[in-house]
Formats: sequence, structure tokens, C-alpha cells
Amino acid sequence: MTELAVAIRIQPTSSAEHGRSGQRNQVLQHMRTSPHRPWHARELATALALTHYDSFCVQLSHWTREGLLEKTANATYKLAPECLLRTETGGA
Repeated sequence: MTELAVAIRIQPTSSAEHGRSGQRNQVLQHMRTSPHRPWHARELATALALTHYDSFCVQLSHWTREGLLEKTANATYKLAPECLLRTETGGA
């Protein structure tokens, strides 16, 4: 009789994934659940279990300057048109 053992190892999430680009992707993905509405920064921070609210607000401002988000009111953002998926803009 021949036996085969398979071990599946899950690599721990790298610190880069928890860094700014990973966080940016999480924020954009969450905002795409309702892509045309404005999101308050505290709402996003709570939804993503982020604890450093002040630094998160700074990061949202940075992403706004990069053109990923649009600021609609104090601490309130929506996805920039360029960040909408084609299906969200009415494309094919």
C-alpha cells in the first residue's frame, strides 16, 4: 500500500499586504460595494477594523491627491470616476 501525505502551508500575510497598498486595495474594494455613494472616513475605518483613525484620514487625503478618491465633504469620500469598474460606469 502506498500512502501520500499532503501538507498545505499558508504563508503568513506579509507586512507589505498590511501596508499602505494593501490597505488602499481594501478600502477601494469596500467602497465598490456601493460605488456611487459617499463614505465617511470613520465608517470605512470601522468596516475595515482600522484602529489608527487619524493616520487613516491622512491616507485618505493622500489617495484623494493621487486621484483615487474625491472628497465630497469633511472626512467624506467617494470613488473617483477612474476607479470605478467598467460595469459601475455603464460599460460592458
